[in-house]
Amino acid sequence: MLTGLREGELLGLAWGDIDWTARQIYVRQQYTAGRFSELKTKASRRRVDLPGELVAELRRWRLQCPPGAHDLVFPTGLGTPDSPCNLLNRGFYPALRRAGLRKIRFHDLRHTYASLLIANGEHPKRIQALMGHFVHQHHDGRVRSPHAGGRGRGCGSARGAGVLRKW
Repeated sequence: MLTGLREGELLGLAWGDIDWTARQIYVRQQYTAGRFSELKTKASRRRVDLPGELVAELRRWRLQCPPGAHDLVFPTGLGTPDSPCNLLNRGFYPALRRAGLRKIRFHDLRHTYASLLIANGEHPKRIQALMGHFVHQHHDGRVRSPHAGGRGRGCGSARGAGVLRKW
């Protein structure tokens, strides 16, 4: 919720992707379908700022984190890459229950992150960059997003940008 990273981006996050001094994560790879892979778009490769509280938590977690060949931030107890199913069933859903929260999709954390950025007054272009969304603006001013099937709908579209401005 504090980074807006996708599930696969979190599962592929290595300790070397964290710049402790700049308090940033470098999103460089993902772990999906049981393998590491490059990110789908150039916009997905990005830097994400970390709040000080999260940096402190990550420092504490690093001392307890099981070591492994991939030096992952969120590995299994054996230090191997975790699966999305385990992430949800052994970590995320139990954490929601402990907090007394209703069950939500993991991806809803990205939506919450975007909403928090909007509430903080972040510019829509910055939000798009932090979320790893690519938006192409045509010479006639129309905005199209590949995530919307090229129809100009979705987060990065003109309609979506209008919704962001209303917040």
